[in-house]
Amino acid sequence: MYLIYLSYSTQAKNALEKAFAEYLSEINRMLIPDEEIEPAKQEILDKYQELCKLHPRCKPIEKSFYNYSGDEILHGSNQDCKLLKANLY
Repeated sequence: MYLIYLSYSTQAKNALEKAFAEYLSEINRMLIPDEEIEPAKQEILDKYQELCKLHPRCKPIEKSFYNYSGDEILHGSNQDCKLLKANLY
């Protein structure tokens, strides 16, 4: 099980980053089963690409996930978004 967790954020630089921060806030504290982690990460990245099309004047920043000690961490965002590995048993 993974927990989407936002710990802090910095000021959004443009409307695109602000819209993405709002999206991440909506999914904050959501639980994701282990087998659905890859589709969930892709859904987050796809949402950013969708928002890029809605805000064509804003320069997009490349987003990606990297693994650190079992947690998946979003790189390239003004939000500190982590998908924390949770041991519920």
